[in-house]
Amino acid sequence: MCADSDPQPSIVLDLERPVRADTLLLSHATTTDMGRDRRVKRVRLEVNRKQTFEIELDGDVARKTTFRFPKPMQVHRLMLLVLETTAGSAEKRGVGFAEVELQLLGDG
Repeated sequence: MCADSDPQPSIVLDLERPVRADTLLLSHATTTDMGRDRRVKRVRLEVNRKQTFEIELDGDVARKTTFRFPKPMQVHRLMLLVLETTAGSAEKRGVGFAEVELQLLGDG
């Protein structure tokens, strides 16, 4: 979760060891119990400081958003920059993720 005052919410994950992956899964933070109703709607994903992608998140907070990379890659670093959020409370603007998960699914 970012602070309510954060003008450019983002998260950077520097991995201790590279992970081979072809899929990124993102889960919305569950914050309704904290009176927060904003959700991440769209992000820019930067992989290894080289490749960038824009991802539209699934609007259903119970579902994970699945993003397939063009091809499997060794991931050393991920940066997610929040580009857009859903409308919500004017005071409680903080958003975030419950899970950021890398997987190697292959063609199946």
